[in-house]
Amino acid sequence: MVVLSAAVALSGCAGGGPAPEVVAEASALSGVIPPPHAQVLGAACERGRDQLCKFAVAVDAAQLEPLLAASDFTAELVPGKSASMLPVEGVEPGPRIASGEDQVVHQQTANREILVDRTNPARPVVHVWAFTT
Repeated sequence: MVVLSAAVALSGCAGGGPAPEVVAEASALSGVIPPPHAQVLGAACERGRDQLCKFAVAVDAAQLEPLLAASDFTAELVPGKSASMLPVEGVEPGPRIASGEDQVVHQQTANREILVDRTNPARPVVHVWAFTT
């Protein structure tokens, strides 16, 4: 069970996109680094006894497989499987989804869930959640 406190870092910033430090924290915990020319649609991290970070990034179709490979994501993406966590606010997955879960060890061991939304096949959206317990 993930227990979170009121210490929350949210994605809002004056430019309308997610705060770079929140994206960096989410990337560090998850091991998923948005590639060049990707558009980070939102990000949020919550800290307490446990930590939860999530973000959504739109990538060119050709960047999807290299992104997953570079992150050492080991799980099979199951078509039609929804994520078990809420998405970044304002970035709801569409109908053409696939998701999977694994663990990653970077700064610490984290559980990770990735959902790929291929509603727009030319520009899929990758939803990433990483949390410690």
